[in-house]
Amino acid sequence: MFKISTIATILVMFILTCTSEPIQESHTPVPSNKSDSLIVYINNERTLNGLPALIQEKLLTSICEEKCDDMIRTKNVNHDGFSSRFEKSNATVLLENLGYGFSTDNGLCQAYMNSPRHRYNILNRNVTHIGVYTKQKYNCCLFAKY
Repeated sequence: MFKISTIATILVMFILTCTSEPIQESHTPVPSNKSDSLIVYINNERTLNGLPALIQEKLLTSICEEKCDDMIRTKNVNHDGFSSRFEKSNATVLLENLGYGFSTDNGLCQAYMNSPRHRYNILNRNVTHIGVYTKQKYNCCLFAKY
């Protein structure tokens, strides 16, 4: 049986060796879901830049899910309604990254890191929590400080 620290080391080594893929198109922790790997990639980028990992937040994830449903319904990627998401989050700081059309979380994270504004949100020193949701190739990431 592996110790947790051994498994964590193996996971980090795996993530560090798998980043060469070309870019393609309530404070309660969230149980594992399909967005976990994007959070791992984002937290890896933060760690590489000397920042602490973000804490996954259930409320933010729920707000992201609603935004993805809205983008699917309107077939439009935009930041409309951000002020209501900010209010609903109860955060003191809220930043948002939206994406569409990426087939892998690694590809999406790399595209975010290659965009100055999205990179700024990921590497922002003021945020402590994250919510992520992806559905039908629409993605919403919220970064918050409480």
